[in-house]
Order: sequence, then C-alpha cells, then structure tokens
Amino acid sequence: MVCKVSKRAAITLSISLGCIGMAGCGADVDGGPGSYAAAEKMSQSAQEFLKSKGATMTRKRYPPGEAWVIDLSGKEVTDETFDRLQELDHVAELNLSKTSLTDAHMKLINNPEVGGVLVSLDVSNTAVTDAGLKELTTPRFLMKIAVAGSKVSEQGLKQWQADRNANSNVPKGFKVVKVMK
Repeated sequence: MVCKVSKRAAITLSISLGCIGMAGCGADVDGGPGSYAAAEKMSQSAQEFLKSKGATMTRKRYPPGEAWVIDLSGKEVTDETFDRLQELDHVAELNLSKTSLTDAHMKLINNPEVGGVLVSLDVSNTAVTDAGLKELTTPRFLMKIAVAGSKVSEQGLKQWQADRNANSNVPKGFKVVKVMK
C-alpha cells in the first residue's frame, strides 16, 4: 500500500512517532519497568505470543521511522491479543479481517498504545457495527480503513467521518480517511 500525505501531515506523524519512540528510553536503572531492556523484553514476548497465534509480523520503514505491520486475518482475537499489541512499539498497519473482532475489541484498538499511530486498519468481514466504529477516535493518523462485509452501515460511516472531522486531536491532513467497502 502506498499512502500519499501532505508534507505537513508527514511532519506531524514524524514528530508523533519520534515522541512515542522516546518513551522508556531513559537511563536503564536496574532493568526497571521504564528501562529500554525491559521494553525490549516485553516487545519480544509480545512478538512470540502473536506469532504463536498465527500473526504475520513485519517491520516497515515510514518517513518518520520503523513501525509494525501486523496481519491477524482469519485468526482468533481475544482481549489478550490487544494486551500484547500494546507491548509493541508503533503498530502502523493492522489487518483483523475475518477474525472474531467485536465492538468491544474496537475500544481496545482505541487504546493509544495500540492504535495511536495506525495508518491502516482492516476490520472487513467481522462483527463490528456502527457502535464499534464510533469507538475509534484515537488513531489520529489513520488514512485507510476497510469495513467491507462488516456490520458497519453507510450512515455509521458518515457519522464516524463527521465526528473525525470535528475531532481537534486529528491533524488536518488526516481528517479524511479512505474507506474500503
């Protein structure tokens, strides 16, 4: 997927990824919870868990730096899946098509540590409804969402897009999201 964004949007995303990437990069004090070593260990554990559940995981370079592309399509997703996703740094693309994804899971995607830098989300062929889509307010940099075969209605999409346009936390270059129906 090639995403075209304005220079301003790219700078905003770059600054955001940089700030998030700096979290936990302080002095490594006895391997404490904020240490780099502890964060790496947690990330490795999350990667092993997700791969054991059948996830395909790759690192992709974006203008501001590297981020995860995670494909869980056709796999079972649980609350633990999202707990583990938040242990990874920078999840930019997340494919949850043909999974057991529910509206309740959309709240978990909305967690800034899971969806904070998402640029692409695929929830096609899932049980997600308008109510679940409405939960999706955190992904400020979202450029594409796939909802084909879900229970999201045309009216639900219009309302979500209107809410996104009114959300002052979403940068100007990311207000309009390409919807794949």
